[in-house]
Amino acid sequence: ANDAVCPVSFAIGEPADSGNGITTVEVRAQTNFVLAMAVKNNVFLEVRASSIAGDRAHQAAVDVANSILGKIPG
Repeated sequence: ANDAVCPVSFAIGEPADSGNGITTVEVRAQTNFVLAMAVKNNVFLEVRASSIAGDRAHQAAVDVANSILGKIPG
């Protein structure tokens, strides 16, 4: 078995307000992705989306987060 551990470096961008209570963070590593996080009525939501085009990943994460937030009462 190959038990070698390969370190991965991350570059984490500044948190950004993406509206409707959603905060997004761009993360750059071997694969770039966007985290969208929000809280509504004691429910914490984290969505991760990746794309070669960073703006598409950002929009996808925000769209999914908004869709889920819309289903949480309150």
